[in-house]
Amino acid sequence: MTSLLGLICEATAPVSDMRTRTPIPYCAMDPWVFIEVGFAGGAAVERIEARMDRKASSKLVENFVALCKGDGPSFEMGIRPNFNGSPLFAIDSKRGIISTGDYVLKNGCGGRSATLSGTVYETDIRTGPASAGSIVMLPLDTDPTAYNSIFCILTKDVPYIEGKVIGKVTKGLDSLKYIVWRCGTASGVPKEALEIQACGQL
Repeated sequence: MTSLLGLICEATAPVSDMRTRTPIPYCAMDPWVFIEVGFAGGAAVERIEARMDRKASSKLVENFVALCKGDGPSFEMGIRPNFNGSPLFAIDSKRGIISTGDYVLKNGCGGRSATLSGTVYETDIRTGPASAGSIVMLPLDTDPTAYNSIFCILTKDVPYIEGKVIGKVTKGLDSLKYIVWRCGTASGVPKEALEIQACGQL
């Protein structure tokens, strides 16, 4: 599969590019994912699509994609790692931040990675500004290098965010802004219940 895609990339490249570029292995390409968010018991607002950034952190991106696909070992009570059913437990209207990913306790206090240990470690803990549409994995309160499944999506540029930016929304950002406008509060407690109704890899 990898070789075939590499040959296709090379075959379709302009002649001038073939002298300076080499085929990109499939495993090195940035994956694309989708997330459908909707009101509890209702239809999805819109499909959100995003491009993940392997260069930011291959481990966190692999974990995120696995959680979108529902890949990974089951743990207590037969729960499988999957973002599906995760509530939007915090919607901060002031900063434009939507937090979700807790498919375990469903209140922001749980969360588990798609790995057997339930935690993924990333030693690069640099923080800083982030732009609207950024997908940010949030570290555990007890260890800034430890991550599970909790993440947030920014609908505004922010001067500072604790976490690792691992992707960018390419479709559906306006719908997320609408959710923040309609359901967000200054305290972050949502006015209405929303959840991830479907997710996967494109």
